Amino acid sequence: MTPNKPITLQDVKQALERDEFSLEYLPTIDLITMKCIGCEALLRWKINGVNIPPGLFIPIVEKTPLSGPLTFWVIEQFAKELGSWLLANPQVHLSFNVPP
Repeated sequence: MTPNKPITLQDVKQALERDEFSLEYLPTIDLITMKCIGCEALLRWKINGVNIPPGLFIPIVEKTPLSGPLTFWVIEQFAKELGSWLLANPQVHLSFNVPP
């Protein structure tokens, strides 16, 4: 993929195969107690140190068969990264977007 080439579904599929995705977590804060009560998992894609804006690849994946494997990747990844934290803090929640 080059900067001048539009992103294709095949590009996203290859990125998933090459493990180029990561998650960022947006905390959810209780405004009364000012405590973190959870977070939202946000999918990110970086190629050679360059962030690809989600608006450039998420719409390409939605409503395609690739949305399933990508969603499963998100679930597995946050379970790996936050599983023990979630088990130790059952009062918190984690959210993520699921394509239709």
